[in-house]
Amino acid sequence: MQQLAALLLFLEQWGHLGAKPQLGYGMFQINNREEVRKWASGQNWSVGSKAPDDRLPDLRRFGFFRYRFLPQRKDWWIQIPGLKEESQIQLLASNNMVPLTPSLKNEWRFQRWTGSRRDEQWVFGTTRWRRNRAIVRVRSKIAVSWAYKLDKEWEIRGWVWLQKPAIAKDVWELLKDDASWRSTIGLEGTWQGEPPGDWSERTAEQVKSLVQGAI
Repeated sequence: MQQLAALLLFLEQWGHLGAKPQLGYGMFQINNREEVRKWASGQNWSVGSKAPDDRLPDLRRFGFFRYRFLPQRKDWWIQIPGLKEESQIQLLASNNMVPLTPSLKNEWRFQRWTGSRRDEQWVFGTTRWRRNRAIVRVRSKIAVSWAYKLDKEWEIRGWVWLQKPAIAKDVWELLKDDASWRSTIGLEGTWQGEPPGDWSERTAEQVKSLVQGAI
């Protein structure tokens, strides 16, 4: 229970529950936070020494980010290409959520990406057909939520698995780039990330501090 409580506090701050955040699922808020914090504070963390396995997700190679912005008008989203024509967006926006994930990923992939085609497919995902007609699906390494209203501000949250050290810094800089956020949303905002600056792979001790910092 202690470990689960700590994980929930961390996910509330930086992540989401379950799959498909790009479809509007997973973001949550803990109502009994103080009670959960008491549980989490009793967790006795241990630090391992194994090197990351390139085939498996590892928090040492994950980056987390969020972007907050304060619109001046209620229908701020109508200026975003692909949304103003959608009749269902008005209903979603009235419930304080707007699906910006496709717009952001299109901006990053087709307007901002400067790396190789092979790396682009690895980062953003693709589907390949082989000669034996088998389908090989490469999943995106970037997960981004919809925009959700928090009091007056709106927030978009995401994470990235920087599995390939050779391009990790380039991908992180892409996600940090204010110009891509402004170009997509049409509004100034504030980007926050973990790590907060340039990308560097975490140590196990830094992962421990990251999770404990949410308690």
